[in-house]
Amino acid sequence: MDIYIQYSKKSLKEKIYYWDEIFQTIIDIYEEKQILTFIKNVIMDADEKIFCKRSALQELLGLVFKEKLKERKIIALLLDEWEENQEDSLECLRLQYLSLFYQKEKNDIKDVITEKSKAKSYEVKSEANYQLGLIALFEANDSFGEEYGKNITRAEKFFGISVENEDNRIDAEILKLICKYLRSSIALKLVEAKQLYKKIMA
Repeated sequence: MDIYIQYSKKSLKEKIYYWDEIFQTIIDIYEEKQILTFIKNVIMDADEKIFCKRSALQELLGLVFKEKLKERKIIALLLDEWEENQEDSLECLRLQYLSLFYQKEKNDIKDVITEKSKAKSYEVKSEANYQLGLIALFEANDSFGEEYGKNITRAEKFFGISVENEDNRIDAEILKLICKYLRSSIALKLVEAKQLYKKIMA
C-alpha cells in the first residue's frame, strides 16, 4: 500500500509518534522514489501540521547524509518543486538546507535566498539574510586581498540585517562582531580589534 495513504489515516498523536519513533525503522523496506514521493506529499499537504512537515524535511536531509538519497533529489525539491506560501518556520528550514548545498548549485540557490531576503515575513527575511551572510563568509574563504575584505563587509551587512529583523538572533550578532573583528585586524586597528574580541568572548 502507498505509504502516504497509510500515513494520512493516522491521528495527529500517531503521526508525531511516527516521526519520532517509526519512520527510521521502516525506510529500508521502501525504494528511494517511494520515500521521496511520500515526504513530498507530507510537505506539500496544506492541511498537514507544521511539526510533521518539519519532521519530514529533517528526515529527508538525514537520508541524504546517510547516502540513502541522492543530493540532487533534495536540491530539486528545495529549488524547483517547492510550493510558495509555506509556513514561515518551514520556509526558514528550507533556506538553512539550501545553504548546505550552496557549492552544488551556487547561482540558483543564491537567487532563491536573495529573493527571500525581501520577504514580508520578518522571520524569513532574517533567516535569508543570515544565510546570505554565511555565503559571503564562504566566498571570503576563497578570496584574497581586497576581495576578501569586500566579502567580509558584505557578510557583516547581512548579519546586521538579520539581527534587525528578528529578536534573539545571537548567532547573527556574534558573526557580525566576528566580521567587524576581522576587518579591524586587517586594517591593523589593534585596540578596536582587542575590544571586539573581548565582546565576542563575553
